[in-house]
Amino acid sequence: MLRSPMYGSSSLYNRILSFLHGDGYEDRFQRIAARLPADAWVLDVGCGTCHMAALLPAGMRYTGLDLNQRFVADARARGIDARIGDVLDVSSYPEGPTAVVVSDMLHHIVPHEESFLRQLGQALRSDLVICETLTTGSNALQRVAGLLLDNDGFNDFRARLRFHLWGEFTEASLTALLNRAIPAPPPRIECTENPGKVRRGMRFHTLLAHYQGPSGTGAEAVPEQLPGAVE
Repeated sequence: MLRSPMYGSSSLYNRILSFLHGDGYEDRFQRIAARLPADAWVLDVGCGTCHMAALLPAGMRYTGLDLNQRFVADARARGIDARIGDVLDVSSYPEGPTAVVVSDMLHHIVPHEESFLRQLGQALRSDLVICETLTTGSNALQRVAGLLLDNDGFNDFRARLRFHLWGEFTEASLTALLNRAIPAPPPRIECTENPGKVRRGMRFHTLLAHYQGPSGTGAEAVPEQLPGAVE
């Protein structure tokens, strides 16, 4: 499957996201970290370039999980614990981390996002943070162009095209999805406009949902494995 050039270079990926989102790119990682215990061991699923690792407080431990071999190799070269893995296979996640973070990744895995979230809820650890960037004010051409730029080369392009044309997440639809897929425990959800960037009428917002489970526990079992892969 063809993929965007940004998924072949960690530095290009980071530069493009910083250009598109401005201060919002790092702001979301800082707000995620602020939700977690000071001694959390973070499992960043769909970690991309592991940029989050540099923004966590010193007391936190970090592990990244992704299918992009270039990104994982680059992160390892920087001394980061990054691993190759399919994030949709929740049963394969390493057991040590106490917090699972899903950052700006749900739109990559359509049409499997609800089943994936359901598995995460059933395998809830001490903390689960789901963070997704939302856009308002974009037209169809902008959405298709954004998809071509953001095509990771692993996931279902046709499903993502339909999603970006007719079903992109809104605050209401994503909140409803989260509540349907993970009915308990009730999350703390906030949605804020990203600082610093407006692109040709488009505004970027970040929805952040924080679930807290019993300390040090996970689910006894995980349901069916999902096909597919993520960035």
